[in-house]
Amino acid sequence: MTSKRSISFLLITVLVVLLAVGCSSDKAAETKEETTKDSVTSEDKGNSETSKQDIPEVKEPAGTTDTTDTTDTTDTGISDNSGTETAVQPEITGELSIKADSEGAVKEDGYKYIISKGGEYRIRGNCGNRMIYIDAKGEELELHLEGVTMTSQIGALIYVENAEEVTISASDGTTNELSDLRPARADKNEETEYGNAAIYSKDDLKFKGRGRLTVNGSYNNGIGCKNDIKIKNLTLTVNAQNNGIKGNDSVTVESGNISITAKNGNGIKTENTHVSDKGNQKGYVTIKGGVVDINSADDPIDAAYDLILDSKNAKVTTNK
Repeated sequence: MTSKRSISFLLITVLVVLLAVGCSSDKAAETKEETTKDSVTSEDKGNSETSKQDIPEVKEPAGTTDTTDTTDTTDTGISDNSGTETAVQPEITGELSIKADSEGAVKEDGYKYIISKGGEYRIRGNCGNRMIYIDAKGEELELHLEGVTMTSQIGALIYVENAEEVTISASDGTTNELSDLRPARADKNEETEYGNAAIYSKDDLKFKGRGRLTVNGSYNNGIGCKNDIKIKNLTLTVNAQNNGIKGNDSVTVESGNISITAKNGNGIKTENTHVSDKGNQKGYVTIKGGVVDINSADDPIDAAYDLILDSKNAKVTTNK
């Protein structure tokens, strides 16, 4: 009897122990799982914080500036084939760029670009209330217009005080415009300091080139010259308050395409009928070739001495 009870008590004890061990294992497993979860969470958090700390702050090296292109694009002259600007001295830059053959040939004085030596000059750019003033006694000059727009309420855009001869050339493929914006002259005898035309010369003028040139003379004449004017090849448009083209001694058109509008005067005019010291008669208008179209209030052509027209090679149309 005692033996059976002992066996039963022993079995019960074993069962209790087994149950206790099982519960302890389950609790330990839960504790381990929770610890693992906490460990993973902590590890992830730690990795995240470490990742943030490991990313270095990007800083400009000392002395580094903004790499945005801030290159000065001011036109300083004629570009070579590589596209870079070629500096040729001397040069006046800014509103107008003038390149000369020789040192000291050009200087800027107030509203004047003063040219004092013979040679070739390359001109480009835009400007207002400025004047190209030529004072080069006995010298021959050539002005290459390479895309020029000039306006002025002061006087002639190109004014020749002294020279042997000045050639104005419109470079191939370029468009150039010179506009004298002074109010119309009220009195034909009115004196003006800087010329009574948009282009004015006291010495011989020659116009040429394969480009285009427009001359607007709101004050009086479009082109005015005390001596001789010659035109070759150029596409020339002249709009004038008074006479379109006036050369006191002579006007000669060799070729080109010429269009003249003279609001209150003659299309082409000469004034002097004297004979020169060399025996040359002055006062001729000679048209050897080209196309000339004239719209004028007065005579299309007013030659002080005579008109010579080569009807085989020249075409002249007028509104009269």
